[in-house]
Amino acid sequence: ELLALPVAERLKRRYEKFRAHGHFVEKPPTPAEKEAAKKAGKRAPTKALAQPQQPERAKAPLPQTVATVLYPFTFQPRFKERVWGGRNLERLFAKPLPAGKPIGESWEITDRPDDVSVIANGPLAGRDLRWLMEQHGTAMLGAARPLNGRFPLLIKLLDAQEKLSLQVHPPAHRAAELKGEPKTEMWFIAAAEPGAELYVGLRPGVTRAEFEQRIRDGTVADCFHRISVKAGDTMVGNSG
Repeated sequence: ELLALPVAERLKRRYEKFRAHGHFVEKPPTPAEKEAAKKAGKRAPTKALAQPQQPERAKAPLPQTVATVLYPFTFQPRFKERVWGGRNLERLFAKPLPAGKPIGESWEITDRPDDVSVIANGPLAGRDLRWLMEQHGTAMLGAARPLNGRFPLLIKLLDAQEKLSLQVHPPAHRAAELKGEPKTEMWFIAAAEPGAELYVGLRPGVTRAEFEQRIRDGTVADCFHRISVKAGDTMVGNSG
């Protein structure tokens, strides 16, 4: 509403507001100003002076609410040495990798019992994601649900210079029985060399006997679909 008024009117209203709160006092005109005004047939103007600033009272500290705590976070990466890793995370993403080691994974966000992300920026730098979930889990996730009380996503950058091990993630209803983790994974291909492939899902018709035989003779990879990929591709693999 104030911005819609002409400039002069806005200034007048702001002055009146400041004056009403005691920020200005009126200074009477000097004798010379009175004489000049008398000759001109006008009333001598008064001047507004800013009052000396009063010493500020000590304020009670604000309660540490969600509004005063949460802000966009960045986290310290957690590097994982792997025999199939390399140095591409340094080249592609400017990661400060430890010298002389093949780094296969950079865990960007994690809230696992043995690996928890640490905040890298702002006033909460040094606190970790576990603390955030314990103190502000609802505000962090909104309508999403935690996983066993923890942040539900594990986000990694991978540099696979060799073939990785084949992994099987059981369905949620059998995970405890099979002592596995029911992970659903999504892969985004940020960069890929010519001929890069993903091994995803058993080919139709593969029997248990054939699978076991190929494990023994080292050709088990032939039981899986091989999908050519390029930068920008995405693949989702549901648990089970």
